Amino acid sequence: MLTLRPVVEVPDVDPARRWPTRTPTPGWWLTLHGGCAAQEVELFLACLAAHVDVEPPAGRDELVDGLLREELLLVAGGLRLDDRDTGATVSPGCCAGLEDWREWTAALDGGTPWLGHDPGPRVEVEGDLLRVWQHGGPQPRGPYVELSRPRLAELLRSAQADLSGFLARVDAWVRITAPLELAGGGPHPRYLT
Repeated sequence: MLTLRPVVEVPDVDPARRWPTRTPTPGWWLTLHGGCAAQEVELFLACLAAHVDVEPPAGRDELVDGLLREELLLVAGGLRLDDRDTGATVSPGCCAGLEDWREWTAALDGGTPWLGHDPGPRVEVEGDLLRVWQHGGPQPRGPYVELSRPRLAELLRSAQADLSGFLARVDAWVRITAPLELAGGGPHPRYLT
């Protein structure tokens, strides 16, 4: 069974700026979907806030204010492809961002999407067959996942539904946690879609 899920990489969060949620494990992937709990939404926002410039000791309110002021929000991540039958996984590479998830659509037209570097995930196109390598490059190695272009199209629709569902969870969290900013006419965050 294949899955293509939106994920963000949990960074090493500065303890002075730690979000009041569970302690994140650096390098761990947080999967985003409409069933995420409030703590997972907060962890996602902590990942975003890791790149927001606020003066310590900043608590959640200051970080939310900082997020609402940002014009462009970037977070390390993308789409992770898993083949549960073979155990192969292809995760986003370094410098890939969740905002680049649509790059995968290039493979639908025979193109090669950029999925980050180091280890350099890569899509190899052979007609209607796609072979997605975790360690791409001139001579791909290690585990890979094979799928057809039509199957990728289905998986991309599913990933988009996951993102839309997660956006609804973020919206609900913001309305409960930061209602004053919204009532005051402040910017409404548009994170993913």
